[in-house]
This record gives sequence, C-alpha cells and structure tokens, in this order.
Amino acid sequence: MMVLYSGTTCPYSHRCRFVLFEKGMDFEIRDVDLFAKPEDIALMNPYNEVPILV
Repeated sequence: MMVLYSGTTCPYSHRCRFVLFEKGMDFEIRDVDLFAKPEDIALMNPYNEVPILV
C-alpha cells in the first residue's frame, strides 16, 4: 500500500489526494505538522517538503 505524507494546509498535498481518490488507488494518508517536521521526512525527500508518496 502507498503512503502519502501530506500537510493539512498544503495545496500540493491536496492535489495528490484528489488524484489518488479519483484513480481509486489504495493508500494511507499521514498528516505532517509543517512547522515541526519529523526527521524521517528529510530522509525521504532531500528538499524536506511534502507531499511525499511512498
């Protein structure tokens, strides 16, 4: 199953959610606090930004 790391107020994250829902993909959403990002976000994305689809 895919995991979408997403910010609740990030418009790019919302776009990813819309596309995944419309395509009927099986995925899990993990909301990320954009002001206190966990360290594993930097390991998955060198820009340390969301959205990240794994």
